[in-house]
Amino acid sequence: MFARPMDLPQFLTLAASAGIISTVLTAMLNSVGHWWNQSRQARFFALRLAVIFENYSSACVDAITDHFNAEGSRGNIGEYAFLLPEPPALPDANELWPLLDHDAAERALSFDTDVRGFNAGVRFEVEVIGEPDHDRVVAELFATAKKSLILARDLRHRHEVGGIKENTEELERIEHIRRQQIEREQRRLEKRSKQPKPVNEPGT
Repeated sequence: MFARPMDLPQFLTLAASAGIISTVLTAMLNSVGHWWNQSRQARFFALRLAVIFENYSSACVDAITDHFNAEGSRGNIGEYAFLLPEPPALPDANELWPLLDHDAAERALSFDTDVRGFNAGVRFEVEVIGEPDHDRVVAELFATAKKSLILARDLRHRHEVGGIKENTEELERIEHIRRQQIEREQRRLEKRSKQPKPVNEPGT
């Protein structure tokens, strides 16, 4: 039995439907391609930032190590902690920042202000008192090293770029160093408190 020939209205309807379907599919494919390209760009940008903030954390730890060396050698080795390291220069890529996780992007962009604000406070303290509070600077170095690492970890996690394990291990190492420093400081204070206080001689 032969199929009935398609008349003109049916043909035009079918052609129009096929055109609509083709247009929709093309739009969907373009949308998926655009999303994939943006996702790839965001992941690479997040990775760049994560490495920058991990390197900054390492710079803070180096400054802490230098301070401990200076304390142990009475200034002969290393340098006393005075300021936080200069904040890292972030990539000038305005079109990529909106692609990042909003919270992580906000923390990254405000990082420079936080560091410079602390350093400005230390410089003012030096002008007024004559020397910085090294213990406070060391505490801020630890806090900033951790903050920088946590930001890097969040960028890696939220944009799925790996490296979480290594980041976490470094964070644990910093926390271990901080605990050792606190214990050492407590022992130093206890030792000082046990030392006999000088007694004024009669007539003085």
